[in-house]
Amino acid sequence: MVANTIGMNAQRGDDVKVVAMDFGANADEALEESGISDTMKLLGFALLAVALASIIGFIIISRIKKKKAEEDEEYDDVDEVELINKKIEEMESASKSENEEEENITLEEEVRKYASENPDRVTDLINSWLNV
Repeated sequence: MVANTIGMNAQRGDDVKVVAMDFGANADEALEESGISDTMKLLGFALLAVALASIIGFIIISRIKKKKAEEDEEYDDVDEVELINKKIEEMESASKSENEEEENITLEEEVRKYASENPDRVTDLINSWLNV
């Protein structure tokens, strides 16, 4: 049956032998003899170690970046709060200076009004200041 399948011709001198062989055993023996098996195991462990180191490094770097981003946000928040506080202080000082100017203007108006109502007293007051 095998001879017909492969197109064997006995007149040409073709010969077919069917033998049961264990191919895996021979390959393992050849690998062990050449030392390739140990090298492959060592290479596999090295690749596994590199992969694990890469994963751990990636996790550490991502956590560091996350912490830096959080710190930057905190600094930004602090800067914004400080900026707002400075603006509030500037606004308060501006409103105080405006109030003082209004008080000065009001006081000046009162002095003018008093001077127009009591010119004799204002004259006496100025003379007393000059004579002192």
